[in-house]
Amino acid sequence: MRLTIPRSQDFWSGILFIVIAAIALYVSRDYPMGTARRMSAGYFPTLLAYTLAIVGAYLAVRGVAKGSQEAVQFGSMRPFLVLLAVITFALLLKPAGFVAATISLVFISAAASGESRLLEMLIAAAALNIFAVVVFIWGLGLPLSIFPIW
Repeated sequence: MRLTIPRSQDFWSGILFIVIAAIALYVSRDYPMGTARRMSAGYFPTLLAYTLAIVGAYLAVRGVAKGSQEAVQFGSMRPFLVLLAVITFALLLKPAGFVAATISLVFISAAASGESRLLEMLIAAAALNIFAVVVFIWGLGLPLSIFPIW
């Protein structure tokens, strides 16, 4: 009997969810849990990690049970561009400000799709910036600079 690794997107998405859940559980292992009535710092991350692991297990089992419907194209740059967009946003947020970090997020993420156009990206970046500044910075009062501090 030969063991083959499934190549379905469901399977690999499930595995990725399980890995992220395991990392979250490892990171939050020393946080105090508290109770459901008086939650402490580790309660929500732990609950979220277990929920993510259950969803991941379901997806992985479904990917194995249904077989290879839509195979993952190994070597594709699209997932890495989305990851790069998020990392770039995080690295630019403090030195370049919220607006520049969000613009970089939109443009790098749009590069993952071969169908995006410059005008659409500009509109999406403007709309996302306006919404995020109003909700997160003005509404919730997050201490983020909108523009770079010189």
